[in-house]
Amino acid sequence: MDDGAVLEVNGIVKRFGSLEALGGVTLSLHSGDILGLIGPNGSGKTTLINVVSGLLYPDAGSLLLYGRRIDRLSPHRRSHLGVNRTFQIPHPFMGLTVRENIDISLLFGKRGNRVDLDQRAEDILKLAGLSGVSEHKAGNLNTSQKKMLDLAKALATEPKVLLVDELAAGLNTSEAEAVARLLKEVRKSVDAMIVVEHVMNFIKKVTEDVVVLDAGKVIFSGKFIDAVNDSKAREVYLRKASGT
Repeated sequence: MDDGAVLEVNGIVKRFGSLEALGGVTLSLHSGDILGLIGPNGSGKTTLINVVSGLLYPDAGSLLLYGRRIDRLSPHRRSHLGVNRTFQIPHPFMGLTVRENIDISLLFGKRGNRVDLDQRAEDILKLAGLSGVSEHKAGNLNTSQKKMLDLAKALATEPKVLLVDELAAGLNTSEAEAVARLLKEVRKSVDAMIVVEHVMNFIKKVTEDVVVLDAGKVIFSGKFIDAVNDSKAREVYLRKASGT
């Protein structure tokens, strides 16, 4: 056990029938860490986030949050302990307003009185750039706004560990750059963060520390610049990009 770790992922294995999606993944996060989890499509990035957040249970290995085992806890129990996430494809309450979506998450977190929650909602709306659409129905938002709402809902629960799953996917260059700036601001309010991406150019704007997955296994762990120069990590990206 790493006594100084916020989150420990120890030898996580996840199988779907005969397919081993995660083959013994180990990593750890300490206070202040932003870890970029990168790799080609199908490498196991989202599966790992699903295991850490509780949508999937591991077949082997353990997860520890501040030294406490959480790998058999339900998603809502993990959220109350401080683990929350965004999704590649957001699914807000489409018929409710942006503000109502955030209010639900604030009430789920149950921290503070009504006045505190109102101020917290306003702060989150401003941070996510959603103040101008707070009374709009979530179903009427564009893709970028829905992704920001998904992040806002996660932040409303006051997570200690935030898992960000391809928040920039499907966004144009300027929108992606805005997301990168936003995540740097968000890091001030959480203890640690994992940012999942398959585009290296986005990750390097957010963090220097990366883990590279391929076929469910860690093939590199270290600094971004070293991953770029690592022959195995580079070969995986080039091979996957060419479809070979």
